[in-house]
Amino acid sequence: MTPRKEYTRRTYFEKGKKSLKGQISMEFMLISSIALLILIPTISVFFSFSQNSADDVQNAELGDVSRKLVNNFIYIYYQGEHSRIELEYGLPDKIEGMRIDTDWRLNMSELVFTRGGQDMVYHVPVIANGSFVKRQYSAGPKIFVLESRYDYKRNQSFVQVEVE
Repeated sequence: MTPRKEYTRRTYFEKGKKSLKGQISMEFMLISSIALLILIPTISVFFSFSQNSADDVQNAELGDVSRKLVNNFIYIYYQGEHSRIELEYGLPDKIEGMRIDTDWRLNMSELVFTRGGQDMVYHVPVIANGSFVKRQYSAGPKIFVLESRYDYKRNQSFVQVEVE
């Protein structure tokens, strides 16, 4: 008697095991690449939006501080000579410059902050004077000292601004 061959029944998955594994990896790579194509631009848009929002908040904060300073310039100017006030305000980061442009003939000044390469100009209807160095307009809390003085050469009152 001859030995009988045993036939085993193979399932569909066992027959094409190698081709099925290849198909699964191709589908996985296709789905992963589509997900990345959607995910990368979404992340980019989110980060640019959040950066713009942070800049807007800091610009608004700087605008608020500037308006308060201008109002106090006016207040001290009209209080008369030797009036003095100390104010503490927090400045946002990324301020590249701070200056006061004064026009003695027109009796007015401009408070100018440079941030992001752009000048933020605030009109001061009185004469203000001051010069600043980098550490005085860096980020963080600063004490602004405003003092009303009189210039006897020009025969005019003005507000001297110092930052400590």
